[in-house]
Amino acid sequence: MKSAHCMMCTFLHMRFSVKENCEPSIYLKKNYCIVQIQNMETIKIENMKRLIFSLIFIVALVNVNGQTCDEMMTFVKEESVGTTYNSYTSKAISKVTFYDIVIDYKTYYFAIVCFKQEYSYGCNEYIYQVDSSTKLNYAMNYINSAGKAFWKYIQPYNKSLECGASFNN
Repeated sequence: MKSAHCMMCTFLHMRFSVKENCEPSIYLKKNYCIVQIQNMETIKIENMKRLIFSLIFIVALVNVNGQTCDEMMTFVKEESVGTTYNSYTSKAISKVTFYDIVIDYKTYYFAIVCFKQEYSYGCNEYIYQVDSSTKLNYAMNYINSAGKAFWKYIQPYNKSLECGASFNN
């Protein structure tokens, strides 16, 4: 009758034999089984690769979620060609540019709104993550009033990225 140690080694042998590139040799020595795994270094290297890849993935995920509003705007502008609607007669809005970006087979929609600066030709940009229908709705209404179109179709998405303009009510 085999000892408990040898039965355990037989179990380990069956378990390790299934794995690729892993052929254990079992030796019986003073009623103890010794399991030697031929390719232990390969297994250690594979585990280390998985660990490093996991750490890189986690760091990348934290960096993506931790982007500032300016970094988000830069990313959106670099990844897509936008459609811009200029508002020459508006007192507040200079232009609105809509972008759509595909990430992992999913489309994300953004609007970058450029608010006019007082006594200047420049503008302050703010980014909003909007719905797929926002661009069409804004385009059909901004000529009559860019401000009203903004408040109706873009401002409701102010909290999606928390990068929208703050207004004192």
